[in-house]
Amino acid sequence: MIRNRLVLTLLLDNGILVNSREFNLNNICEIDTVLTYLNFDMIDELIILDISREKKDINKFKKNIEKLTKKSFLPVSAGGGISSIEDCKLLLASGVDKVVLNTIATTNIKFINELSNKFGKQFIVISIDVKKVDNRYEVYSDNGTKKTTMNLVTYIKELENNGAGELYIRSITHDGCLKGYDLELLKLVRKHTNLPIIIAGGVGDFIHLKEGIEHGANAVNIGNLFHYIGESLIKAKDYMRSNGIDTPNSYWNFSLKGQLI
Repeated sequence: MIRNRLVLTLLLDNGILVNSREFNLNNICEIDTVLTYLNFDMIDELIILDISREKKDINKFKKNIEKLTKKSFLPVSAGGGISSIEDCKLLLASGVDKVVLNTIATTNIKFINELSNKFGKQFIVISIDVKKVDNRYEVYSDNGTKKTTMNLVTYIKELENNGAGELYIRSITHDGCLKGYDLELLKLVRKHTNLPIIIAGGVGDFIHLKEGIEHGANAVNIGNLFHYIGESLIKAKDYMRSNGIDTPNSYWNFSLKGQLI
């Protein structure tokens, strides 16, 4: 049985950690600064996304990932601008366990099938950015800047049929607004897929994590809340466990305690 997970997403814009509100970016700090205060103890998984608006430099991204993977034994997923198997191999070499694909999945579904056949579906996380417009969900690509013609339900089924291993669903409308996940979106996706779901976008209170699990997510993502609240990762994990949500043990902290604040 898949255990529920608490996932932290770090967004990098040309190597700078940023937070996001409806996909508008605000700088936080240099990636090196993150290593001085990030407490890995209570995270179950780390997702690192390159959301640079200008041309992405995957070699620079790889170096930044290595700085983080060398500091922990966390499962790490990474993506942003991936367009080839060579890009995937490069990220694998940096220590990641899974790749996160977004734009290429909307334009070349066969690439998902190719990756799945080569690496296995457990290697592939598909990020789907969704905006609610007039009670209808629209799929976006290119860092949420380009509306596609994809029907959300049809797209999800195509992804599952072509070897996707997991879905990372993020609401553009709820992103950074701290009002909770788009639960209607989550229920819709859950209804139409058996794939594990990571829900993202909108956490402003720990109760939102509980709501995400209760409405069908296998993993709940935290982002901006981490930047705003001290010790939020530990408090978030404690909240989940005290509310009966089965999460993995912190199996990596034996080697990290005392190294990071």
